[in-house]
Amino acid sequence: MLIKIILFINNYELFLPKKMKHLLIFILFPIVVFSQNDKIKVYFNKYVDNNASSLVNATQITNLDDTLVSYIDRAEESIDFSVYNNTNTKITTAINNAYSRGVAIRYIADSQTSNSALYGLNSNINVIENVSTGIMHNKYVIIDYGIPEKTVLITGSTNFTSQSLFDDYNNMVIFYDNLIAEPFLVEFEEMWGSSTLTPNTSNAKFGTSKTDNTQHVIDVNGTEVEVYFSPTDGTTSKIVNVINSTNNDFYFAQFYLTENSLGTAIRNIFSNGSKVKGLIEEANTSGSEFQSFISLGIEAYSYYDVPAILHHKYCIVDPFTANSDPIVVTGSHNWSATAEEKNDENTVIIHDLYVANMFYEEFNARLTQVDDIEDIKQENYSFIKTENKIVIDNLGFYDKKISIYSIDGKLLFSAINNNFISIDITNYKKGVYIVSVESNSNIITYKFVK
Repeated sequence: MLIKIILFINNYELFLPKKMKHLLIFILFPIVVFSQNDKIKVYFNKYVDNNASSLVNATQITNLDDTLVSYIDRAEESIDFSVYNNTNTKITTAINNAYSRGVAIRYIADSQTSNSALYGLNSNINVIENVSTGIMHNKYVIIDYGIPEKTVLITGSTNFTSQSLFDDYNNMVIFYDNLIAEPFLVEFEEMWGSSTLTPNTSNAKFGTSKTDNTQHVIDVNGTEVEVYFSPTDGTTSKIVNVINSTNNDFYFAQFYLTENSLGTAIRNIFSNGSKVKGLIEEANTSGSEFQSFISLGIEAYSYYDVPAILHHKYCIVDPFTANSDPIVVTGSHNWSATAEEKNDENTVIIHDLYVANMFYEEFNARLTQVDDIEDIKQENYSFIKTENKIVIDNLGFYDKKISIYSIDGKLLFSAINNNFISIDITNYKKGVYIVSVESNSNIITYKFVK
């Protein structure tokens, strides 16, 4: 087990250098000893900055599908999947193999997105899809619940698609703990409609039909972890409480940030003296809190111009203040009203110094990346996306070529305009699209999600 010593002398924190991580030093001053929790593993699918923290090294795994397959392969009795979408045939093959060796499989998916890989599932494996107006947006897997030494809970922001596993920026948190798997199982069976291998569709509850019926505070081998499910558990208010608990530093990386109460909480802690830095993928979407942060002087960045999608939904509180309450919030819950009020979502709030430092190493890598992109931007077009329209303004007096491509490179729209253009996207299918604006001097691209 990795040991880290932090010395508190007159309220100052002295961090031992990296090369001394495995040394135990006894001195006459008061000592607080922190150890990394071996029941919690954190993985990121993109490079991390291990120099950003002297406490611990975050881990990048480039093939998260292989990681998922390895856990499915070691299952002995049961696996429950509650996963938004799955287009990865390698994962599906592993599920079939598990079923063939006698593992009980249950699978919940979303009805409003692509789940093409599920067509390859053994026909004897039961699958149920949501029937609510919102989406079933969870990303969690429960393996061997009820076997205390073998139970595994996998959660985070990662969908089971090639784009989410390999291209987009995502995290995966794995708990080796039966206690924290229990509320996830209760939530699963509420959507499944039964506790058996066969779903009961007449009793299955999704979205606002569910109730707040799970334990919320779990002790995972000495680490406090809070668990909340949307839209029943008031998740946004719990995240507001986390933000308000900040004493020194607050960092966030969000796909969406349109929920006003969260934006207000961030603005308040900044106004009260906390250091705040943040990244938002959909910074220009309708209702985004991004411009209000910029206007106040918060160091916030749009991730639009960075290749692939910032798909994270995490924040970090006080990662360098061990005598505060270092926290990470992550899961499937975007910081939006839809996630709060309609969708089936899961959120974990992890009170752990080591986990906070791991996520900070991920955050600093993304911050450096967006800084590099900001340095090369040469134009200042206004790009606005609404539900059914793309508007690009400030194109200048000279003609620009505006094009829209699907994520696989198919040209869907092209026009020559100056000053202003409005593009109807009403008939575009759900998915990710690329807009390029080409001038004589350069090409600038934007991403949007329909």
